[in-house]
Amino acid sequence: MGLRTVVLLRHGEYRLDDGPDPGLTLLGQRQARYSEVALRRERFDRVVSSPLVRARETCAEVVGPWKVKPVVVGILAEGVPTKVTSLGVTAKSAAADRERFDEVFATFFAPARGDTSELLVCHGNLIRYLVAKALGVPARTWTKLVSNHCGITKIFVRDTRLRVVSYNETSHLPPDAVT
Repeated sequence: MGLRTVVLLRHGEYRLDDGPDPGLTLLGQRQARYSEVALRRERFDRVVSSPLVRARETCAEVVGPWKVKPVVVGILAEGVPTKVTSLGVTAKSAAADRERFDEVFATFFAPARGDTSELLVCHGNLIRYLVAKALGVPARTWTKLVSNHCGITKIFVRDTRLRVVSYNETSHLPPDAVT
């Protein structure tokens, strides 16, 4: 078995008042460009993006200079994997999102045959859920974690062991760009 490196990048800041699938703000575009510089020294065998506009725009900013064609995968879309009454998230919709998030985990955190490295450009709730699952803590723990725009998380998978190497790393962003 090899070492699978999964790097998770949360999308940049987005326009909250711009409909159901908003794009990046100017700050979000800047955050993505800083992330490109930070991730440039990594070698990715595959780059995968959520289908939502804010993730695809972040991904385009990050991989544009690399001349890499990302794959867009629907299961990486945002969701809420546990019932959150204050957000109007029902148990039924949470169960569907949790099932999809578990599919992401099974797909991207399975042991690799050789050494491989993947960049997933996706969303805060998904990243927090995946980190909680990688740490082996209760799923509901995701609500206690913080996920900044363009925060970088790195997880190693070797055999059935997972190691969260870094979580929500924002040192590549200047202080005025951390949101």
